Amino acid sequence: MAIRDVLNDVVPREWVDRSYPSLKSLSLWVLDLVQRVQQLQAWTQDFSLLRVTWLPGLFAPRAFLAAIMQSAARINNWKLEDVSIMVEVTKKEPEDVTIAARDGAYIHGFFLEGARWDRRTKSLEEVRGRLAISLMPVILIKAVQRLDYEGQELYLCPVYRTQRRQAAELIFFAHLPSMRFPASQWTLAGVAMTAEAIDDEIFAERKI
Repeated sequence: MAIRDVLNDVVPREWVDRSYPSLKSLSLWVLDLVQRVQQLQAWTQDFSLLRVTWLPGLFAPRAFLAAIMQSAARINNWKLEDVSIMVEVTKKEPEDVTIAARDGAYIHGFFLEGARWDRRTKSLEEVRGRLAISLMPVILIKAVQRLDYEGQELYLCPVYRTQRRQAAELIFFAHLPSMRFPASQWTLAGVAMTAEAIDDEIFAERKI
C-alpha cells in the first residue's frame, strides 16, 4: 500500500509507474523532483538554453541529445544519420559556467563508477582508496559529423539513468580519454556513468 511505502521512505509503486527511473528513497526522490521542477521553471523564463543543463534532471534526456543533433544537422545541412554526439569533459563546476555553449551544450550531474576522472590530465585513472564513485565535472556535448579522436586511447563509456544499468535506461555513450591504461581495462572493470547515485547526498548540492 502507498501509505506503508511512505512510512518506510519508499517511493510507492503507483508513483514509480508514472515517473522516471530512480533508485532513491522517497525523501531523496521528492527532493530530486523539486530540483527538476526548478530547472524547468528556470528554462521557461525565456525558453533559451540554460548556461549549464542538469541533464539527469530532464524527464527525457535522450530527447535533449536528439534535439542537439537535429539542430546541428539542420544548420550544417548534414544527414541526421551521419551525426554523432561528441563529449569533452571540462575542468569546470556548474557555477564556473557563465554563458551557454556556442556549439552544443554544457551538462552536469553525472557520476563515474569504477574509475576516477583526473582533472589535471583529463583522463580516466584508477580509483583511489575505497571511493568507487565520484561526481564528474561539467561536460560539453556537441553534435559532429565525424568523430575525430585520432591518436587517442578512448573508452566507450555507457551512460545510464540509474545504477541498475539496464539497457532501457541507457542515455548515450561517452568517449573518455585513457592516457595511462588501455580501454579494455575499463571494460573489464565495468566502468560506467550514471545519472544518479544511491549515496549522491554525500556530494555537494547541485547548482541549477
